[in-house]
Amino acid sequence: MPLGDDDRADTLERPRHDERPAPPPRAEPLDPKGGDGAGKRRFTVPITLALAGGIGSLVFIAVAAVLILVAGANRENTFELLSERSNLTLDLIESRLRDQLEPAETAIDGIGRLIDAGDLDLTDAAARDATFLAVLQTTPEIVAILLAETDGTMQGVGRTSEGLRSFVGVHNVPAHIRTTEMAPLLSDPHANTWGEVVLVREERTAAVNIRRLARDPAGTVIGSLIVAVTTRDLSRFVDELDIGVDTAVPFILYGDDRVLAHRALRRGVPPGQTPEDPLPGIDAIGDPILPLLAAGRSLAKQITGDVIAVEVESPAGEDVIAMTRPIDGYGPVPLTIGVYLPSSEVDQQLDRLAGSTAMGSAILVIAVLLGIRLGKSIGKPIRHLAADAASIAELEFGDVKPLSRSRFTELDEQARAFNRMLTGLVWLETYLPRTLVKRLLRKERGENVRSVEREVTVLFTDIQGFTASVEDLPAAETAALLNHHFGLLAASVESEGGTIDKFMGDGLMAFWNAPDRQKDHAERACRAALGIALAVQEDNRTRAAQGKRPLRLRIGIHTGAVVIGNIGAPGRMNYTIVGDAVNTCSRLETLGKSFAGDREVTVLMSADTADRIPSEFRAESIGPHAVRGRHAPVEVFRLD
Repeated sequence: MPLGDDDRADTLERPRHDERPAPPPRAEPLDPKGGDGAGKRRFTVPITLALAGGIGSLVFIAVAAVLILVAGANRENTFELLSERSNLTLDLIESRLRDQLEPAETAIDGIGRLIDAGDLDLTDAAARDATFLAVLQTTPEIVAILLAETDGTMQGVGRTSEGLRSFVGVHNVPAHIRTTEMAPLLSDPHANTWGEVVLVREERTAAVNIRRLARDPAGTVIGSLIVAVTTRDLSRFVDELDIGVDTAVPFILYGDDRVLAHRALRRGVPPGQTPEDPLPGIDAIGDPILPLLAAGRSLAKQITGDVIAVEVESPAGEDVIAMTRPIDGYGPVPLTIGVYLPSSEVDQQLDRLAGSTAMGSAILVIAVLLGIRLGKSIGKPIRHLAADAASIAELEFGDVKPLSRSRFTELDEQARAFNRMLTGLVWLETYLPRTLVKRLLRKERGENVRSVEREVTVLFTDIQGFTASVEDLPAAETAALLNHHFGLLAASVESEGGTIDKFMGDGLMAFWNAPDRQKDHAERACRAALGIALAVQEDNRTRAAQGKRPLRLRIGIHTGAVVIGNIGAPGRMNYTIVGDAVNTCSRLETLGKSFAGDREVTVLMSADTADRIPSEFRAESIGPHAVRGRHAPVEVFRLD
């Protein structure tokens, strides 16, 4: 049966200070930093890592030692062949490169002789293009023969995807190329000069070009004659080179960081290239090795001649040998021819080791995987236990799942014991004030263990005429009604950061400003009361639609000093508040009987609370009233 108003109030009388219960034996509080109580975090290692690392490391050392000894015995022979093969390979690439570019030199020399002999007038477009066309038809290595005039326009004949066709003033020569490359031509009218690489935007490629001064029949300089070979054709030529190793990748660099020819440029340069920057960088074509060349380990002691050889580790983990050689004479920037290939391709002797290396590597991988599997099989339930323990520490029992059984005896016993404990905790969850306990756990070490005096705002609720309302209801329906009602109240209290102290029959007691300090505790309590009023009114509309009687609720609010802390017997403690403020709040709730009228919810508060809330709250004074337990009348306000 619910407590009567008078009976409940009597139980809340503030005890005298000399009659406070003795504090219980003090238990060691939890360390908020997750340590062992001493405040110092211990260094730990995951058991999976320890097991996998220990087993895997022992096997790794044994197998790796054998592999290193065998590989070391063949290293000298490997580099002897590397030196010989590197020179032969680069000689082949250089020879073929010259074969690809020399036709351009021959062609420009032939056209130059025609101009010097007066047999070709460059200002005669028809005769000029006919000569250029004839040269292109007999020289497939050349992509274009052009006249670049001093005003920046180009005319001539080029090889496009549509075949040979003439160009008339449609290509502009970049200003920086005109200014930097005319000077050497003027110093020697009959000299050929390899110029800077230019971008052929329409064909999405770049071109290596050789230049010669161009004059009209009167001897006036009208520009420069250009014979071009595209980097796309050079890349196709380089990719099709047969150097005896299928996995080898030949390339040509322009300077140190630009790519002139590579299999990735067979279809042209990337779309982002500009006339000022016609060639892609070594890190822009998707080649995993070229960006690593500068940081590779030098093999200078093993290589003879002018070859620069380095050993690098590819992103895939395989060692790669890269060999390069600089070449001058093909422009203002020196070219670098090169090739890289896996180390295993350098020496046929390494093929004899492939079987043992593969077997040793396989044993190594299998051993490590077995160690990891074993570690995971042992560590998995332990990790789950740790995660579940963390959830239990936060009182989140709904996130905890029972542990799976294990083939390991100790882990199986652990799982069975934990699952039994979890079953008990799930039942205990029904009775735990989780929000209070979680906030207490967040406190610093030792705080709130001793009882203290603090100002709080207390809230009491009571259902008016509850006993008469439920006397004909079965016990189960009565319990369901109370649980639903308290759920509405608890949601409003907890949304404002309040602490639910207890449920008393059909009433609820809550307070603010403990355990967390809240400067606006009076405002929070009033907002919670208004929230409760709205929730009850909405619920009453639902009850009316179901043909049930509405509930009428009284709420009392008071602000004052209380004793707060762990109160109770050593084996049964409650975190609660006691004092005159609690009694006064209960009397205010009871006083609501006289002012309820037809209201569904009546909220009365003391002047101590009203003085602490802003004017946005509608509080109407209903005058001073005598309350039992107080010598002086209490000024009461009604909150709407």
